[in-house]
Amino acid sequence: MTQPRPDEVSSDEELRAAVLLLLGTSDDRAVERRVGVSKTTVNDLRNGRRRLTLKTLGLIVDAYDPEGREAWLAAWHRLHPKPARGAAPPEPAAGVTTQPAAQPGLPRRTAHVLAASALLASAAAVAAMVFVLARGDSGVVVEAASPAPRLLGPGSPGAAAPVGGPGPPPENGGPPPEDGGAPPAGGGAPPAGGGGCYSLPLPTSAAVGEGPGSGATELRRTAGLRITAGAYQYFASWNPSAAVGGRLSDRPAAGRLLIGAAWADPATADSTAAHHRGNGRFYPGEILRLTDQNCFTVQPYNLGYGGYTGITTRVYVLQVDSAVASVLPREAHRRGGLTADDLNRLGATAVGYLTIPSQP
Repeated sequence: MTQPRPDEVSSDEELRAAVLLLLGTSDDRAVERRVGVSKTTVNDLRNGRRRLTLKTLGLIVDAYDPEGREAWLAAWHRLHPKPARGAAPPEPAAGVTTQPAAQPGLPRRTAHVLAASALLASAAAVAAMVFVLARGDSGVVVEAASPAPRLLGPGSPGAAAPVGGPGPPPENGGPPPEDGGAPPAGGGAPPAGGGGCYSLPLPTSAAVGEGPGSGATELRRTAGLRITAGAYQYFASWNPSAAVGGRLSDRPAAGRLLIGAAWADPATADSTAAHHRGNGRFYPGEILRLTDQNCFTVQPYNLGYGGYTGITTRVYVLQVDSAVASVLPREAHRRGGLTADDLNRLGATAVGYLTIPSQP
């Protein structure tokens, strides 16, 4: 399996190809939700219609390969060197004196004064950037600025990515759909070219876990509802991705929604040099909307990060109050994943889970 190596790229096109290898085969919208750039930008980047910028590279690396951030940025700066700062100016030719160039229509003395004022203004601007003012009870206190701490969220070593990417906010600011999402118009038939119950062909049967799972969790069980079947398609790469689908025995209770949550098995390890084990924390993602056959499908999305291969992922189906569905992904990002106690406190219950093995 090919691993992107930013230290070996020698051109912008090779760097773009390495970044695309990092993204894998995930859906453009899933990349948009996880990285924070538009799906149009992702699509243009994949098709060579857009140049890779330093800002876009940083956002992608932070989401997909945070451990390799320095190597990716070093590759960028190697391809786009800046003139060295503080370099001595060239020696003037013999008999030539150097003076600041006068502005058209300004006396030379006035030009000197303006240049000195500009230098003073620049020094003041730098000082303002180095210090911040924080008002306390006793007045104004000057504190040295410090970088914000980086949170260990999705994309961190051993962490699974949220199912389908971070859950989208309700459309137009309204409440999420009730009852797991209404069946599609026209009788709820899956789109043409799908896999029967699912809207995509999913060739591999997934092992179905009844209830909360192993002793690693103490999630409360959803009474009267279970997963009856599951399937997935696995896309092997250094940053693996998968499409997932499942069928439930019934629809959720009134006022409740279904949400997918990924869990990286601590008994398995990734393919990085450090062989990080799954962190055993939950990363809720998108709302699972059911067809008239009580089936759901998650479009292809990246399971973790560059080097995640080797970790087994469980895709949990959780039942939650509609008001909590949009809170879970934000809480997981803020806390670096959720524990079973967190989910119990927020009123989530486990319908069951599907297992997706990830082999090197």
